[in-house]
Amino acid sequence: MHNLHVSKERIQKLMRDMGLKSKQALGVKARSVKRKVENTSDYLQRNFISLKPNRVWVSDITYIPVNNELFALCVIIDLFARKVIAYKVAENATAELVIQTFLEAWKIRKPRATLIFHSDQGCQFKAGEFSELLKQKGVIQ
Repeated sequence: MHNLHVSKERIQKLMRDMGLKSKQALGVKARSVKRKVENTSDYLQRNFISLKPNRVWVSDITYIPVNNELFALCVIIDLFARKVIAYKVAENATAELVIQTFLEAWKIRKPRATLIFHSDQGCQFKAGEFSELLKQKGVIQ
């Protein structure tokens, strides 16, 4: 190693002269969502075990690259069997994506006992429309 210090502009000029282009990761588009201000309680307290089906569902959103584009994947897992019970893919990570994924899981499983829905504190999961849906279904968020 030669321990050379070179400016960003110098690297850009050299790459341009050689006909090279940098490959950058795709950025995630920010979306504004109506949010509830209150924090939700952590009922699980990091105890991710369920002894019965349809008692605890967990969810998250991740991004998957497809042909130079990013798509949002929302997944819901039942902690009892640790199996995916519903998933949806969309162009953006929105509250609507979470709502549609939840409704699909609800339609498939039809839970009868008290259900806890656990997720991160992302704006999609804290959106007023989603929180209202969970309240209507008697689900603890």
